[in-house]
Amino acid sequence: MAKHARKSLGKRGRHRILVSLGETKTLKLYQEGVYLLAQSDFEQISVAQFSKVAGISVGAFYVRFSDKDAFLDFATLHTFLTAQQGFERASASIVSNSQLAAAVADTLVAQFASEEFAGIVRMAVKRGFSDLKHRESFDLYRSFVVDQMVEILPADSDRNQKAELAIAIQASFGILTDAVISWALPAPLSLSGYRATIVKLLSAPLGKTKLRKSKSAKEPAQTRIKKV
Repeated sequence: MAKHARKSLGKRGRHRILVSLGETKTLKLYQEGVYLLAQSDFEQISVAQFSKVAGISVGAFYVRFSDKDAFLDFATLHTFLTAQQGFERASASIVSNSQLAAAVADTLVAQFASEEFAGIVRMAVKRGFSDLKHRESFDLYRSFVVDQMVEILPADSDRNQKAELAIAIQASFGILTDAVISWALPAPLSLSGYRATIVKLLSAPLGKTKLRKSKSAKEPAQTRIKKV
């Protein structure tokens, strides 16, 4: 029988498993938990509800996470890490697209249009009002997208063009974030109306520039997850 790595006793008197998505119950808890967060406000969801949708006991939850906040931080981290990896994979097609602004806009809109992703964005921003650490993963993801796009500009691009592009991408994130926060839950969100505005924002700094191929990004520092 496989043995899980364990931490010392927690406040509830249980040995804790060092969580990883490679562990079946943790993966199920993450998948079902993120879906639940897309349907309801995180403040209204209890540990018992997260456990129930994942098909595990409350005790099994607590050997993985010290409390609900610890699970929410874990879910936030992995969601934005996945989004970051998705944008990185899309970079190759963005670079080769003749309509660069539209390609970037489509990639971002596709991510925010996911109900699960939108739910995590809402949660990260709302929790961030009380403590900025809760939205740190979101801010790192946004910074990653900005850096990726600025990096693939031609080497002779001037400082103003790079700054204008960074501002345009930040503004695009602001538009999409406001969209998913303002939308009533659990109604589906259509971002088609926002796409045109984002394309206009990105068209000015990108213009007819031919982007150079981006370098392969290193795994970000936010991936500090211990495996079982």
